[in-house]
Amino acid sequence: MTNLNAKELVEIKNKYYDTLIDELNNGSKPKLKELEDWKSSFIETLAKRYNEDNDIYINKDELIKIIEFKLKKGKFRPTLRKLVLQNEESIIISTINEAFNYFVLQLNKKDTKIDEENYLLIVKHSLEILIKLRGVGPATASLLLSFLSGITSKSPPFFSDEAAIEIFKKEDSNYKLKYNVKEYLHFIEYFFEIDSKFEFGFDNLESGLWCIGIGLPESINDNINSNNNDEHDQSKSKDRKLKLKNGDDDDNDDDDESGKSIKKRRLRS
Repeated sequence: MTNLNAKELVEIKNKYYDTLIDELNNGSKPKLKELEDWKSSFIETLAKRYNEDNDIYINKDELIKIIEFKLKKGKFRPTLRKLVLQNEESIIISTINEAFNYFVLQLNKKDTKIDEENYLLIVKHSLEILIKLRGVGPATASLLLSFLSGITSKSPPFFSDEAAIEIFKKEDSNYKLKYNVKEYLHFIEYFFEIDSKFEFGFDNLESGLWCIGIGLPESINDNINSNNNDEHDQSKSKDRKLKLKNGDDDDNDDDDESGKSIKKRRLRS
Protein backbone atom coordinates (compact mmCIF):
# COMPACT_ATOMS: atom_id res chain seq x y z
CA MET A 1 0.00 0.00 0.00
CA THR A 2 1.09 3.52 -0.57
CA ASN A 3 2.18 5.03 2.73
CA LEU A 4 1.10 8.61 2.00
CA ASN A 5 -1.04 10.14 4.71
CA ALA A 6 -4.48 11.64 4.16
CA LYS A 7 -3.26 15.23 3.97
CA GLU A 8 -0.67 14.34 1.32
CA LEU A 9 -3.26 12.52 -0.80
CA VAL A 10 -5.63 15.48 -0.67
CA GLU A 11 -2.79 17.80 -1.65
CA ILE A 12 -2.06 15.58 -4.66
CA LYS A 13 -5.75 15.61 -5.57
CA ASN A 14 -6.00 19.38 -5.30
CA LYS A 15 -2.85 19.94 -7.34
CA TYR A 16 -3.16 17.35 -10.11
CA TYR A 17 -6.72 15.99 -10.43
CA ASP A 18 -8.20 18.68 -12.69
CA THR A 19 -5.04 18.79 -14.80
CA LEU A 20 -5.10 15.03 -15.36
CA ILE A 21 -8.80 15.12 -16.24
CA ASP A 22 -8.08 17.83 -18.82
CA GLU A 23 -5.14 15.88 -20.28
CA LEU A 24 -7.24 12.72 -20.64
CA ASN A 25 -10.14 14.73 -22.05
CA ASN A 26 -7.84 16.16 -24.73
CA GLY A 27 -6.29 12.79 -25.42
CA SER A 28 -7.59 9.24 -25.04
CA LYS A 29 -10.84 10.05 -23.21
CA PRO A 30 -12.78 12.81 -25.00
CA LYS A 31 -15.88 14.09 -23.15
CA LEU A 32 -14.43 13.01 -19.79
CA LYS A 33 -14.37 16.64 -18.61
CA GLU A 34 -18.02 17.06 -19.56
CA LEU A 35 -18.97 13.94 -17.59
CA GLU A 36 -16.79 14.98 -14.66
CA ASP A 37 -18.55 18.34 -14.52
CA TRP A 38 -21.92 16.60 -14.72
CA LYS A 39 -20.91 14.34 -11.83
CA SER A 40 -20.06 17.32 -9.61
CA SER A 41 -23.33 19.00 -10.50
CA PHE A 42 -25.37 15.84 -9.93
CA ILE A 43 -23.87 15.33 -6.48
CA GLU A 44 -25.30 18.76 -5.66
CA THR A 45 -28.64 17.72 -7.17
CA LEU A 46 -28.82 14.69 -4.89
CA ALA A 47 -28.02 16.86 -1.87
CA LYS A 48 -30.79 19.26 -2.88
CA ARG A 49 -33.30 16.40 -3.20
CA TYR A 50 -32.35 15.19 0.26
CA ASN A 51 -32.47 18.63 1.89
CA GLU A 52 -35.75 19.67 0.26
CA ASP A 53 -37.62 16.35 0.12
CA ASN A 54 -35.76 14.32 2.74
CA ASP A 55 -35.46 11.67 0.06
CA ILE A 56 -32.72 10.45 -2.27
CA TYR A 57 -33.22 8.72 -5.60
CA ILE A 58 -31.70 8.26 -9.03
CA ASN A 59 -33.78 7.62 -12.13
CA LYS A 60 -32.85 5.49 -15.12
CA ASP A 61 -31.46 8.28 -17.29
CA GLU A 62 -29.30 9.48 -14.41
CA LEU A 63 -28.02 5.95 -13.74
CA ILE A 64 -27.09 5.56 -17.41
CA LYS A 65 -25.19 8.84 -17.22
CA ILE A 66 -23.30 7.56 -14.17
CA ILE A 67 -22.44 4.38 -16.08
CA GLU A 68 -21.17 6.48 -18.99
CA PHE A 69 -18.96 8.40 -16.57
CA LYS A 70 -17.62 5.17 -15.07
CA LEU A 71 -16.83 3.67 -18.46
CA LYS A 72 -15.21 6.86 -19.72
CA LYS A 73 -13.02 7.42 -16.66
CA GLY A 74 -12.03 3.80 -16.08
CA LYS A 75 -11.85 0.62 -18.09
CA PHE A 76 -14.38 0.23 -20.86
CA ARG A 77 -16.65 -2.77 -20.37
CA PRO A 78 -18.84 -3.13 -23.45
CA THR A 79 -21.72 -5.10 -21.92
CA LEU A 80 -22.21 -2.97 -18.81
CA ARG A 81 -24.45 -0.28 -20.28
CA LYS A 82 -26.63 -2.83 -22.07
CA LEU A 83 -27.15 -4.75 -18.83
CA VAL A 84 -28.12 -1.65 -16.87
CA LEU A 85 -30.61 -0.66 -19.57
CA GLN A 86 -32.49 -3.91 -18.91
CA ASN A 87 -33.63 -2.65 -15.48
CA GLU A 88 -37.08 -1.10 -15.23
CA GLU A 89 -37.03 2.52 -14.12
CA SER A 90 -39.31 1.89 -11.14
CA ILE A 91 -36.96 -0.83 -9.90
CA ILE A 92 -33.93 1.42 -10.35
CA ILE A 93 -35.54 4.25 -8.40
CA SER A 94 -36.82 2.06 -5.55
CA THR A 95 -33.61 0.02 -5.20
CA ILE A 96 -31.25 2.99 -5.14
CA ASN A 97 -33.63 4.88 -2.87
CA GLU A 98 -33.61 1.97 -0.42
CA ALA A 99 -29.81 1.71 -0.40
CA PHE A 100 -29.20 5.46 -0.11
CA ASN A 101 -31.76 5.99 2.64
CA TYR A 102 -30.46 3.00 4.58
CA PHE A 103 -26.88 4.29 4.42
CA VAL A 104 -27.73 7.83 5.49
CA LEU A 105 -30.21 6.80 8.19
CA GLN A 106 -27.76 4.34 9.74
CA LEU A 107 -25.03 6.97 9.89
CA ASN A 108 -27.40 9.49 11.46
CA LYS A 109 -28.70 7.20 14.19
CA LYS A 110 -27.86 8.66 17.57
CA ASP A 111 -27.02 5.27 19.07
CA THR A 112 -24.81 4.14 16.17
CA LYS A 113 -21.08 4.22 16.84
CA ILE A 114 -19.38 4.82 13.51
CA ASP A 115 -16.26 2.78 14.05
CA GLU A 116 -14.63 0.74 11.30
CA GLU A 117 -16.58 -2.44 12.02
CA ASN A 118 -20.00 -0.79 11.98
CA TYR A 119 -19.15 1.36 8.99
CA LEU A 120 -18.13 -1.67 6.94
CA LEU A 121 -21.36 -3.44 7.90
CA ILE A 122 -23.43 -0.43 6.80
CA VAL A 123 -21.54 -0.18 3.50
CA LYS A 124 -21.81 -3.94 2.94
CA HIS A 125 -25.57 -3.95 3.40
CA SER A 126 -25.98 -0.92 1.13
CA LEU A 127 -23.91 -2.67 -1.55
CA GLU A 128 -25.99 -5.82 -1.24
CA ILE A 129 -29.11 -3.79 -2.00
CA LEU A 130 -27.58 -2.04 -5.01
CA ILE A 131 -26.11 -5.13 -6.67
CA LYS A 132 -29.60 -6.55 -7.03
CA LEU A 133 -29.84 -4.31 -10.09
CA ARG A 134 -28.77 -5.94 -13.32
CA GLY A 135 -25.36 -4.70 -14.43
CA VAL A 136 -24.52 -3.20 -11.04
CA GLY A 137 -21.65 -4.94 -9.30
CA PRO A 138 -19.61 -3.78 -6.29
CA ALA A 139 -17.54 -1.29 -8.29
CA THR A 140 -20.58 0.42 -9.81
CA ALA A 141 -22.41 0.26 -6.48
CA SER A 142 -19.46 1.95 -4.78
CA LEU A 143 -19.61 4.75 -7.36
CA LEU A 144 -23.29 5.25 -6.62
CA LEU A 145 -22.65 5.43 -2.87
CA SER A 146 -19.80 7.88 -3.41
CA PHE A 147 -22.35 10.31 -4.89
CA LEU A 148 -23.62 10.77 -1.33
CA SER A 149 -20.59 12.97 -0.61
CA GLY A 150 -22.82 16.04 -0.93
CA ILE A 151 -25.03 14.70 1.86
CA THR A 152 -22.56 13.15 4.28
CA SER A 153 -18.83 13.48 4.88
CA LYS A 154 -18.82 9.74 5.57
CA SER A 155 -19.66 8.63 2.03
CA PRO A 156 -17.61 5.61 0.90
CA PRO A 157 -14.98 5.87 -1.83
CA PHE A 158 -15.43 4.83 -5.44
CA PHE A 159 -13.73 1.48 -6.07
CA SER A 160 -11.78 2.79 -9.05
CA ASP A 161 -9.27 0.54 -10.80
CA GLU A 162 -6.41 3.01 -10.41
CA ALA A 163 -6.92 3.70 -6.69
CA ALA A 164 -7.43 0.03 -5.85
CA ILE A 165 -4.28 -1.07 -7.66
CA GLU A 166 -2.27 1.58 -5.81
CA ILE A 167 -3.43 0.07 -2.53
CA PHE A 168 -3.23 -3.63 -3.31
CA LYS A 169 0.01 -3.71 -5.31
CA LYS A 170 2.05 -3.29 -2.13
CA GLU A 171 0.95 -6.79 -1.14
CA ASP A 172 1.42 -8.19 -4.63
CA SER A 173 3.02 -6.24 -7.47
CA ASN A 174 1.10 -8.40 -9.96
CA TYR A 175 -2.21 -8.14 -8.12
CA LYS A 176 -5.34 -8.45 -10.26
CA LEU A 177 -8.57 -6.95 -9.06
CA LYS A 178 -11.48 -9.30 -8.41
CA TYR A 179 -14.24 -6.70 -8.04
CA ASN A 180 -16.11 -8.46 -5.27
CA VAL A 181 -17.63 -7.14 -2.04
CA LYS A 182 -14.93 -8.64 0.16
CA GLU A 183 -12.20 -6.92 -1.81
CA TYR A 184 -14.01 -3.59 -1.72
CA LEU A 185 -14.36 -3.75 2.06
CA HIS A 186 -10.61 -4.36 2.31
CA PHE A 187 -10.18 -1.35 0.06
CA ILE A 188 -12.14 0.79 2.54
CA GLU A 189 -10.01 -0.44 5.44
CA TYR A 190 -7.08 1.48 3.97
CA PHE A 191 -9.08 4.72 4.05
CA PHE A 192 -10.01 4.10 7.67
CA GLU A 193 -6.36 3.60 8.53
CA ILE A 194 -5.44 7.10 7.38
CA ASP A 195 -8.69 9.01 8.03
CA SER A 196 -10.75 7.24 10.69
CA LYS A 197 -12.50 10.49 11.66
CA PHE A 198 -13.55 11.35 8.08
CA GLU A 199 -11.68 14.66 8.26
CA PHE A 200 -10.55 14.68 4.63
CA GLY A 201 -13.32 12.76 2.87
CA PHE A 202 -12.85 9.30 1.40
CA ASP A 203 -13.83 10.67 -2.02
CA ASN A 204 -10.91 13.13 -1.89
CA LEU A 205 -8.48 10.41 -0.81
CA GLU A 206 -9.63 8.15 -3.64
CA SER A 207 -9.09 11.01 -6.11
CA GLY A 208 -5.54 11.43 -4.83
CA LEU A 209 -4.85 7.73 -5.31
CA TRP A 210 -6.41 7.89 -8.76
CA CYS A 211 -3.98 10.66 -9.69
CA ILE A 212 -1.04 8.50 -8.61
CA GLY A 213 -2.44 5.56 -10.57
CA ILE A 214 -2.91 7.63 -13.71
CA GLY A 215 0.57 9.11 -13.44
CA LEU A 216 2.11 12.10 -11.69
CA PRO A 217 5.22 14.05 -12.69
CA GLU A 218 8.23 11.73 -12.57
CA SER A 219 9.85 13.44 -9.58
CA ILE A 220 6.69 13.01 -7.49
CA ASN A 221 6.30 9.34 -8.44
CA ASP A 222 9.97 8.63 -7.69
CA ASN A 223 9.51 10.04 -4.20
CA ILE A 224 6.36 7.99 -3.59
CA ASN A 225 8.00 4.78 -4.83
CA SER A 226 11.05 5.41 -2.65
CA ASN A 227 8.90 5.89 0.43
CA ASN A 228 6.88 2.79 -0.37
CA ASN A 229 10.01 0.66 -0.71
CA ASP A 230 11.27 1.89 2.65
CA GLU A 231 8.01 0.84 4.26
CA HIS A 232 7.67 -2.53 2.51
CA ASP A 233 9.12 -4.75 5.25
CA GLN A 234 7.26 -2.86 7.94
CA SER A 235 3.94 -3.18 6.12
CA LYS A 236 4.42 -6.94 5.83
CA SER A 237 4.37 -7.26 9.60
CA LYS A 238 1.10 -5.42 10.10
CA ASP A 239 -1.75 -7.41 11.57
CA ARG A 240 -4.11 -6.43 8.80
CA LYS A 241 -3.06 -8.19 5.63
CA LEU A 242 -5.14 -8.60 2.55
CA LYS A 243 -5.71 -12.33 2.32
CA LEU A 244 -7.79 -12.47 -0.80
CA LYS A 245 -8.35 -15.82 -2.44
CA ASN A 246 -7.29 -16.44 -5.99
CA GLY A 247 -9.76 -17.61 -8.56
CA ASP A 248 -12.38 -14.88 -8.14
CA ASP A 249 -13.36 -12.29 -10.73
CA ASP A 250 -10.51 -10.76 -12.69
CA ASP A 251 -10.05 -7.30 -14.09
CA ASN A 252 -11.17 -8.31 -17.57
CA ASP A 253 -14.71 -8.92 -16.37
CA ASP A 254 -17.94 -6.96 -16.43
CA ASP A 255 -19.99 -6.69 -13.25
CA ASP A 256 -23.38 -8.34 -13.40
CA GLU A 257 -26.43 -7.90 -11.22
CA SER A 258 -25.14 -10.24 -8.52
CA GLY A 259 -21.83 -8.49 -8.09
CA LYS A 260 -20.06 -11.33 -9.82
CA SER A 261 -18.72 -11.09 -13.32
CA ILE A 262 -19.54 -11.86 -16.88
CA LYS A 263 -16.52 -13.33 -18.63
CA LYS A 264 -15.81 -11.72 -21.93
CA ARG A 265 -16.53 -14.29 -24.57
CA ARG A 266 -13.62 -15.36 -26.70
CA LEU A 267 -14.31 -16.17 -30.32
CA ARG A 268 -13.38 -19.71 -31.19
CA SER A 269 -11.65 -20.34 -34.45
